Amino acid sequence: MDVPSGSTSGPAEGPTDGPADAPADGLVGLYLMGLRGSGKTSLGEELALQLGFRHVDLDESIATREGRPVQEVLQDLGEEGFRSIEHRQLKFELGGLLRGGRVLSLGGGSIENAEIRKILKMLRNEKHWVGVWIECEPRELERRIGMSGGTGTRPRLLGRGLQEEMRILLTRRSRYFKELSDHRFANPGGRIEQRARELLSILGQAPQS
Repeated sequence: MDVPSGSTSGPAEGPTDGPADAPADGLVGLYLMGLRGSGKTSLGEELALQLGFRHVDLDESIATREGRPVQEVLQDLGEEGFRSIEHRQLKFELGGLLRGGRVLSLGGGSIENAEIRKILKMLRNEKHWVGVWIECEPRELERRIGMSGGTGTRPRLLGRGLQEEMRILLTRRSRYFKELSDHRFANPGGRIEQRARELLSILGQAPQS
């Protein structure tokens, strides 16, 4: 789908600044998937800090490039148009991701885009990245999104109550989460530093900080 006029455009490969390539005998890169509110951004930031990696948040990079919040982009373009923007932004970031030493936090619905799934499969199968599905109960997702004020800032994709929407989206996306993940990690809450350490332990990695 063509991206509507007014959106920014750029090269196929994005920034390559940040840490050097990950060591050959360690974790190369990590991407986090899960529903909105599952903690991908906060967990990704903490994981990157403990690993000495760079954190790339797809929603935040879209907001920076578009010059406005992602909820406005989604509102203007609709879900299909927004998925196209996500794909283009992931390609923009690909140069840095291929160097390794990155933790990538994906948007909740990114994996519904077939081209994004192809990129993730390439990172996982050819570049030895690890995919993690961050899981959280719909009731807890509703609580977190409500606490952050998110109920009124991001358009509902299905026009349902928030908890019901989360259940429907989980059913719709679970097959992709399963297909693209090496690990499933429950994130019911708690201190983010401890949650990150627990995940690193599962991955067989020792924190660097």
